[in-house]
Amino acid sequence: MTTPDVDEETVHHIAELAHISVAEEEVDRYVDQFEEILDWFAALDEVPTTLTQEAHSNVLREDTISDGLDRDQALANASRTEEGHFRGPPVG
Repeated sequence: MTTPDVDEETVHHIAELAHISVAEEEVDRYVDQFEEILDWFAALDEVPTTLTQEAHSNVLREDTISDGLDRDQALANASRTEEGHFRGPPVG
């Protein structure tokens, strides 16, 4: 895989863009790490892709009208209710 060369100047430039300081003794390690990351991206570029869409039938169900819950059914499992309504925790 061919990736762009990463050198000390590149590491300093990236550090400047990220607003971080890099100690000189860390620069060589970052050069190696950046090259490894770029190799991973190069490997991803080699993964074959297709431009065709997979055949899907209608994955949506038909809309059907059904009876909803009445108030008592809707509130049956609520932990707190008040005057026929859901009651939530106080805000603020």
